[in-house]
Amino acid sequence: MIFKGKRSVSSEPEKPERSKRQNDENKQWRDLDIEWRHPGADWVYLPKLDKDNECKLVTIRDLGHREAVKPLIERVTKKRDYSISLEREPTNRHDPNAIQVMDNTDGSGVAVGYLPKEVSAAIAKRYSADMPISVIVKRAIEAPEGDIYLRLAPLVPKKSLRKQHELG
Repeated sequence: MIFKGKRSVSSEPEKPERSKRQNDENKQWRDLDIEWRHPGADWVYLPKLDKDNECKLVTIRDLGHREAVKPLIERVTKKRDYSISLEREPTNRHDPNAIQVMDNTDGSGVAVGYLPKEVSAAIAKRYSADMPISVIVKRAIEAPEGDIYLRLAPLVPKKSLRKQHELG
């Protein structure tokens, strides 16, 4: 857990050092089998994000994200329909580049977390605020203690459609 100011920020932790007990029980991090839901040919991975084109979902306990994300995790891991989107949050007092991840499955638009700060900053630096952005759940990872973390892939329009939104 990372602490910033008065708010506790949690994201997928680094893989912890294994204790002798964990090694004895043969517990380890594992990828869960999920289905990708790509929105279509007009969307591509955010260029030059990282080698896997994915980032972690950052949840903030004080904002209720840890509880809010549980139904989404259940739908993803049980291969049920779900709908997620990204919303820019320029009035966020902690980060004007913040991009919130929303679970829209039931039409209610529940905030389940944020893209990492460095990803939001890269999007803000490269593209205008009116460019559409999307996201898919790329991986679900189960930790040795049973917690499940989501890895997301931010998507942008293909090059011909995003050209008008590129900055400097």
